[in-house]
Amino acid sequence: GRHCDIGRALKVDHFSKQLRRISGKNIPDFDRFHGLSIVSDKFKSIVEEFEPGVHQFVPFQIIEKGGDVLADMWFMVVCNRLDTADREHTTKLLFLGRTWTFSRHVPEGHLPDGFVPRDGEEKIVFNNAQVGDHHLWRDKHEATMILMSDALVEALQREGVTGIEFYEQESV
Repeated sequence: GRHCDIGRALKVDHFSKQLRRISGKNIPDFDRFHGLSIVSDKFKSIVEEFEPGVHQFVPFQIIEKGGDVLADMWFMVVCNRLDTADREHTTKLLFLGRTWTFSRHVPEGHLPDGFVPRDGEEKIVFNNAQVGDHHLWRDKHEATMILMSDALVEALQREGVTGIEFYEQESV
């Protein structure tokens, strides 16, 4: 089955206990597998320092073809689901009140009255007050991003975590 991390804890009965590594022995601290985040002990412990007991971590092992264990890892489920986009500064469209969408992806006739498409410049701007003191979250209207506070990103970078790229998002 396909799991999806949407900012809420998941039932874990059907999670794999082991995954077989197809190639290479280099296992990053952060990876993605069918929509799930896979993290190392190092990544998990940094997240836990910032938000103890908030997120769901499900243990599993990465094994070689012969069955030898290469690494003990965790499926990480982000359990903060917040509405953090600043409505005044965000220029994407909240399509049907559900999903931040580029106007070019909205079917003709569904743009709200007065909405002016700004094709290449449509963006989400996050609101620091709405984020509050959260460090790791999913935005309830944006399905693709795992969002992190500057403090969490700095800690992950300082500890040299591998496998993740950070992109700064605009906020007010």
